[in-house]
Amino acid sequence: GRVAELPAPAPGVIHSTICDLIRAERKARGVSQARAAEDLGVSGLTFGYWERGVNIPAIRYRARLSRWLQMGSREIGDACLAGLRARAGAPTGPR
Repeated sequence: GRVAELPAPAPGVIHSTICDLIRAERKARGVSQARAAEDLGVSGLTFGYWERGVNIPAIRYRARLSRWLQMGSREIGDACLAGLRARAGAPTGPR
């Protein structure tokens, strides 16, 4: 499925974070975290960490995420970078 509509980003925020994209897609599909984790071949704990922004998906999982989110690898990379910036308390997009 296509990523669900996301709320408008805060001023100065260009890229959605990977956790926003993952959460929106899971909800759009109407599946549990456990089912989404199974679809992606990761543990429920790992998926929950991604969805809450505790961890950013490792590079080895990004191809699977790209297919699941139906997004290009560049978009996934940008969203992961935005997630890292958000975790660090920095703006998630260029100023």
